Amino acid sequence: ERDLGPLETELRVLELYADIMRERFGDRVAVTWDIAEAARHSAVPALMLQPLLENAFRHGVEACAGAQTITVRAQVGESGLALSIHNDGKLAANVREGIGLTNCRRRLRAHYGERATLMLESDPSGVTSRVLLPLVIA
Repeated sequence: ERDLGPLETELRVLELYADIMRERFGDRVAVTWDIAEAARHSAVPALMLQPLLENAFRHGVEACAGAQTITVRAQVGESGLALSIHNDGKLAANVREGIGLTNCRRRLRAHYGERATLMLESDPSGVTSRVLLPLVIA
């Protein structure tokens, strides 16, 4: 239980990381935040979203020559807490799950069992990491 904390705390960590990466990439990246107020006090595993944001920078911004946008979203719905990190990049043809995604999946399974999911999706608009968690107030 001590590994869970409010999404608001997790978002502060993500903002600090995004600030560092914006300094690194300058005008090549913009980060937008679409966070529902109802989601801010939801419990999430600590540092679970940071590897997903790191992947958006590494495989999205670093891999593309042009400007990129990363969007971080958190919404509360009937299914629970929906979190996503989207980037304008493309999913590599030979993609395989790395350490970050594997660790996130293991942590989700340890906390929530089959009640949580982590999906990596690609469409013409880019790549999205989606996490669905049971809604628990921190």
